[in-house]
Amino acid sequence: MGGREAVLAFCFSNIKVVSQIESKSIMNIEPSSRISRRTWIKSSIIGLGLPLTVGSSTLAQFDESTLKIGVVTDAHYADKGTLGNRHYRDSVLKMNAVVDIFNQRKLDFAVFMGDLIDGHASTEADLKTLSIVETAFSRFNGVRHYVLGNHDLLKLAKDQFIEHCGAKNPYYSFDRRGYHFVVLDACFNQDNSDYKAGNFNWTEAYVSKEELAWLETDLQQTSHPTVIFTHQRLDDEDSPYGVKNAPVVRNILQQSQVVIAVFQGHNHIWDYRSIYGIHYFSLLALVEGAGLENKSYSTLSLHRDRRIVLEGEGANSPFRNFIAVDPISQRLTTWKEIKSEAISP
Repeated sequence: MGGREAVLAFCFSNIKVVSQIESKSIMNIEPSSRISRRTWIKSSIIGLGLPLTVGSSTLAQFDESTLKIGVVTDAHYADKGTLGNRHYRDSVLKMNAVVDIFNQRKLDFAVFMGDLIDGHASTEADLKTLSIVETAFSRFNGVRHYVLGNHDLLKLAKDQFIEHCGAKNPYYSFDRRGYHFVVLDACFNQDNSDYKAGNFNWTEAYVSKEELAWLETDLQQTSHPTVIFTHQRLDDEDSPYGVKNAPVVRNILQQSQVVIAVFQGHNHIWDYRSIYGIHYFSLLALVEGAGLENKSYSTLSLHRDRRIVLEGEGANSPFRNFIAVDPISQRLTTWKEIKSEAISP
């Protein structure tokens, strides 16, 4: 389904959904005992595969007071040949095309969610590679945010990566138009030491104790609905792609009662699950697939009424048709032809 959009809409206002789709449920881990996350959350629906319409307008057009964000992940740019479905050299071409789309849509900011480069060469070679792909991403006409990925640190230290691109810090938070955003760093070893120049096993990712303490305090200090950006997965600690102390991180997110969604990369697949009412999305990697028809990216729209609309494009998009989410149980109440497709191991 190269080039087809996948649209996910979360409506936190009362919208009546009419559907004859068979009722089912999807993976919903650790069901919350709390009735609601915040008093402002009224109801939620997710539409996958087709834009949900209200009258003649799509949800993305329904409320003009929208914060619009570009999201792209896992470019793995490198000057080397194709390996499997990873077309490393094509990532700069794709990045330029994605940035053109972001600029045309006049987005508020853009987020790159880790593995800007593939690494494996040398410090000098990786800094050159980083400069090339960063030049493409820096064409975005707005504020850029960066999440650290494990491949970014195969030959570099965190401060080297940050110094040579538009990144701010390994982890931080910021507010924008009534929303709170957190950029997390899960590139730590079990002993809380930084990933640095390949001193790590990529399947053993942790959020450090210091960052956990910071995160808990940060979330306690905001009343805004909050969105998390991370590279490694926070919804599956048993996977090699998951953060090993993810249950500790999730507990902090859950107890805050302000976090509504988590966006993550690393796994190179489209995927979704709900845990204690927080929606976790894994996004497809830019490096996967040849040519511009495989330029995977997403546009995230956050509305004043707390609706979230995620429009994604990429090869073999797994999102089909329509899903509804019950706002109390956080279980999917209707679905049809929904699946996750791993593009590469």
